[in-house]
Amino acid sequence: MFVVALTKPFTYEGRGQATVWLRHVARNLFLAEVRRQKREVAVEELDARDEAFAFNSGEDDGKSHREALRACLEKVPQRSRNALSTFYGGDSRQGTAAALGMTDEALKKLLFRLREALRDCVQRRLGRA
Repeated sequence: MFVVALTKPFTYEGRGQATVWLRHVARNLFLAEVRRQKREVAVEELDARDEAFAFNSGEDDGKSHREALRACLEKVPQRSRNALSTFYGGDSRQGTAAALGMTDEALKKLLFRLREALRDCVQRRLGRA
């Protein structure tokens, strides 16, 4: 979600604004995934995810998470950053794999490993690991 948020234009307009915007992005990504999977989701599930996001964004509206993610992304090789930005920018996994000259399965594994590595890196930077 943060990769998508970092690629979208945003003008910070004061405390609280960033959190609302990030929740909106997260909710839209979640709903798009639900539509893609064609399954029904209870409102309670959306609310629970929204509450989890609010809890995890911390006292600084997620600023520390965004800074940690930016620092972690700088360490990622360019090819991997291209995979992240292409896929999370809206291209399908198959389209992203083709653009990068990879098989779909190879891209799936790469994205899984990148998400894990970025999560671990952010957690370490935030002192939660």
